[in-house]
Amino acid sequence: MTGLFQATTDSQVTVSLDNMRADLDIFVVSDVGSGCANCAAFGNTSATFSAQARERWYPVVDVFSGGVSDFDLTMNCN
Repeated sequence: MTGLFQATTDSQVTVSLDNMRADLDIFVVSDVGSGCANCAAFGNTSATFSAQARERWYPVVDVFSGGVSDFDLTMNCN
């Protein structure tokens, strides 16, 4: 699953995964076509990165070993 986030102000952003039943990981990239070449952050259940105003970022949820799961994705800006 890939989404789009565009920062309105300079901030620290944390993307978190909750309520999942499979091994999911979160990546935040600036270009979905480049894989992790433009990866700002990644983690098992959360990833924190610095966003500048008007930058576009794509949170990408990746499943490990073919699992399937619903999940909740939250974003917090500070």
